[in-house]
Amino acid sequence: NGAGKTTFAVEYASRRNCLYLGADAIAAELRPDAPGLVPVAAGEELTRRLTAALSRDDTIVLESTLAGRTLRHVIVSARNNGFTITIVYLFLDSPDTCVERVEERVQKGGHSVPEPDVRRRFHRSIRNFWRLYRPLADHWLLIYNAGNQPLDVAAGTAEDLTIRDAELYATFTRWIEDDIDG
Repeated sequence: NGAGKTTFAVEYASRRNCLYLGADAIAAELRPDAPGLVPVAAGEELTRRLTAALSRDDTIVLESTLAGRTLRHVIVSARNNGFTITIVYLFLDSPDTCVERVEERVQKGGHSVPEPDVRRRFHRSIRNFWRLYRPLADHWLLIYNAGNQPLDVAAGTAEDLTIRDAELYATFTRWIEDDIDG
């Protein structure tokens, strides 16, 4: 949370004329006055829209923290049906920065995420991306987004790895092994 996923995903989808799907955006559609009250309904609607888009062979930009494991089945199914899977993973330098970014978003009228959830998702998301989702992707890109400009840290496929910023890559991979509950 707070890494800039929505900004990146919406802009990417717009530039490439793709369908953008994100649970937070759907929650805001369902309940503009209080999107935080409809996470289950938003998740169900996201699943419905995703299923429909996949059946139409749409090109999709799907936003997720990757803190959960449920998208694994969607990715495997999509690949088995001929979709090319590209994962762009944005990360920040610490859970504290994520919390600060979420607080800034709330001050600007955006949605809130409880601090314990933000902190728990930080390491869980990193580990899930690296261990669970990255191996399923045809292509993946790792971007550090805590500075003024996003930095391309690494990219690859299931078999190949290109490191573009060794220091940030080393920091990121240390977090994968951190024994922090999340």
